[in-house]
Amino acid sequence: MRPPRFRTAHLEGLRWYVAGQPPPAAAVAAVRDACLNNGGVWHISGHGVDEAVHARLLAASRRFFDQPAAVKSACAVGDMDRSRGWEMYPQHMRYHQATMAAAGGKLPPHPEQSAREGILCERFVCGPPSVCSTSTRTLPPHPFYDSEWGRVFYERNAGQSAEQGDEARLLQLEMEAAYPELEQVSRACLQTIAAALGAPHTAFDELVTSHSSAHPDAPLRHHSRLQVNNYPSQLPDRRGLGGARYGVAAVPIRASRHFDTSLLTVLARQPATDLDAAAGSSGALEVQLPEGHRRMQGGDPRADGWTCVPARKGELTVGAGRL
Repeated sequence: MRPPRFRTAHLEGLRWYVAGQPPPAAAVAAVRDACLNNGGVWHISGHGVDEAVHARLLAASRRFFDQPAAVKSACAVGDMDRSRGWEMYPQHMRYHQATMAAAGGKLPPHPEQSAREGILCERFVCGPPSVCSTSTRTLPPHPFYDSEWGRVFYERNAGQSAEQGDEARLLQLEMEAAYPELEQVSRACLQTIAAALGAPHTAFDELVTSHSSAHPDAPLRHHSRLQVNNYPSQLPDRRGLGGARYGVAAVPIRASRHFDTSLLTVLARQPATDLDAAAGSSGALEVQLPEGHRRMQGGDPRADGWTCVPARKGELTVGAGRL
């Protein structure tokens, strides 16, 4: 079976979006092809996000994640129910805790603190700074954001207090600085999707921004999360170990097959260090192709159809969510 060619939609620096014009026809065609043939996953170039923004965010996240979990836990908000601050999935937390208990304070040498502590997957999450920042909020108080129900979706961002540490504060600052640029990219991507469906390119705009009659002074309608995910190295002496030692049925997989429940996912990815990038397997992201595309590519349509999505320098990866 020939590997699929994941299309790149060139967004021309978003000049059309800023001017209120329809998206480029070539970008619309690339998105339409991706939705029909590549499981709703494509790349974007010309997105206008400064590489320096990405570099600063990456550097700040590395400094934060390279701290002991006992330090990072000061930035945990709830039990993953608010999608803020430092988080781990329950099965990953159990594995980490069992690893620490088994080590008895004698962790193996390794340059990544999280790898030493048996962390398989961790993340740091923030919401829209215009509502969720305690220092740079720009929108006035409103029940849509600040009521008991509103706070479920617009919980305040973590990492902004002295007791949470300097590394958390710096990471949060970089995330809040990057958020508006990435938000604009996401809005532009929604317009290309609308156009690819044959609808007016602004068809989805009021899903994310609306001056509704119910809340005319609450213009932000989405509660999109910006999250930095860290997948530490897996130490060789732990890869084959199972339940008896770690209190789980097996070493948990980092991220199993799933649908993103969001409207849209935009990923800035780093090539994996333990895979052969030349073979197109960098980035550790896979997508399940539709049956018709598998047949077109000369493969068995009854096969599971999973294929790797390469990470491309300077490009972002976009996926349509289930919403």
